[in-house]
Amino acid sequence: MARATVETTPRIEVQRLARLGYLTNRLFGTKDGVWFGASIDYLCADRWHLELGFQHQGPPQRIPIVWSRCHYGGARPWFRCSCGKRVGVLFWNGFDYRCRVCCGLLYESQRCGNSGRRRLRSTRIRQGRLHCREYPAPIPRRPYRMHKRTYDQLVAELEALERGLKRVVRPASRRKLSEELDRAALEYQASLKKRRKALPMR
Repeated sequence: MARATVETTPRIEVQRLARLGYLTNRLFGTKDGVWFGASIDYLCADRWHLELGFQHQGPPQRIPIVWSRCHYGGARPWFRCSCGKRVGVLFWNGFDYRCRVCCGLLYESQRCGNSGRRRLRSTRIRQGRLHCREYPAPIPRRPYRMHKRTYDQLVAELEALERGLKRVVRPASRRKLSEELDRAALEYQASLKKRRKALPMR
């Protein structure tokens, strides 16, 4: 049986909790755990602990939170896994939340060969930064508000990654997903143009 990957496993990120204001000095509780994953029924947190209640009615999990000083002031929160490691992300293993090593998770790139890793990196740049379809679709124009130097670096990296890659014929479901992503990218570009026109002239 293939091992699960980091990209497909439900997770909890301590930085996200901090941005949403959970890690304050006062106790913060919520029943809305949908964005953590379907396994969580309730969440209670303060500055030093995070308590999770699960839908399978097992005992709640209490996760310590530790803080480290930043070089330019302030402090950064971390989870303390049950193995003792200090981590920023915990993953669901079917019973509770543990670190990546305890869950035995792999990165998606570890399951690919050299060509697969290049294709994976290419797809992430295209869909995440340039908002376009995966290879072999043509590289689009520079997105609105992206620096020309950044765009040139991404194009150069794409050309190096995609040099020698073979074209892969996708199943109908994957082609449909690519079409939806392409449509979403076009809508995103159109919304940016409308927003640009709405900006006041200087």
